[in-house]
Amino acid sequence: MSPQESQRATQEPGTAAGSAVSEAATLKLIENVLDYIRSNLANIERVWGADSVQYKSASEIMNSYLDENLRAHSVDKEDIADLLAKMSQK
Repeated sequence: MSPQESQRATQEPGTAAGSAVSEAATLKLIENVLDYIRSNLANIERVWGADSVQYKSASEIMNSYLDENLRAHSVDKEDIADLLAKMSQK
């Protein structure tokens, strides 16, 4: 499932209960985006190598995309750090 499909599937109304669900859905969306980015970077690394211009360029673009989307969702930096720490343990 693409990150956009995941976002559409997890959108909830803006109720108090929906707010907690919305936060969880946002973190799930971010997790899906990170998985997608990680997969793309792994493919680029296999083809061109981690020291290649292609890998560095893709990494910068994907980091910018991630930062932009995190700001759009007003995700707390502590939540992001916690999520990244948990995902690096997988």
